[in-house]
Amino acid sequence: MRFRNVGATLAVALLIGAPSLLEQQTYEARHCERSFRGTRMRNAAIPPKQRAALKSMRHFSTFASMKKGGNTYIMTNPHNNVFYVGCTSDLIVRVHQHKTKVFPKSFTAKYNCVKLVYYESFHTIEEAIAREKQIKAGSRQKKIDLIISMNPEWEDLFDSL
Repeated sequence: MRFRNVGATLAVALLIGAPSLLEQQTYEARHCERSFRGTRMRNAAIPPKQRAALKSMRHFSTFASMKKGGNTYIMTNPHNNVFYVGCTSDLIVRVHQHKTKVFPKSFTAKYNCVKLVYYESFHTIEEAIAREKQIKAGSRQKKIDLIISMNPEWEDLFDSL
């Protein structure tokens, strides 16, 4: 069956039960949260207050969110001595999750990584994941040099997104 416009495709995607943006973010948070050791968060649940906040942040339809690329980012603590490297398809929502500690047992919550100091955008999520792995494989000094090249003052870039 062929459709003539995107609206009809979106309607069919919603009718057949395509995942909502919140479900995609929950999946991403459960399966893409990685520390330097490569561990994953499992069986994490979004608290009701945070779930309501995420629902209010829905700017894009499910179809539009599937088309956008990805971001690789580095978070640090207020003293700039702990780094967290991650990738996501929605940088604003993901950084908000880190800042509000939606997942209290995660690496970023445990080590208080609440400051976004570096990010890159890519056309596809695969490119973002490859760059994340490349950054994680690099030394601490390479990460520091990368941050200084974009953000020499080590300011929180979340407000400028």
